Amino acid sequence: MDPTCKLHSKCLKAVETLEKCEVPERKNMIHPSFCKKLMAMFGEDEWKGPLFCGKHCLKHHKKSLEGATSKT
Repeated sequence: MDPTCKLHSKCLKAVETLEKCEVPERKNMIHPSFCKKLMAMFGEDEWKGPLFCGKHCLKHHKKSLEGATSKT
């Protein structure tokens, strides 16, 4: 898989570097500013959590958090 951000070169800050998606199974890379834009689109306006490359990864993260809190 090509390790580039899905946003490619649109709306990027000049000095911004690619970061890895926080879901371990994924190998996608994303720019932090694009991740913040995605989180706002998904209703997470004040997102300060890990970076995700899309809604699928965000849902996976939320599901894993729910599972961890229900086990305690």
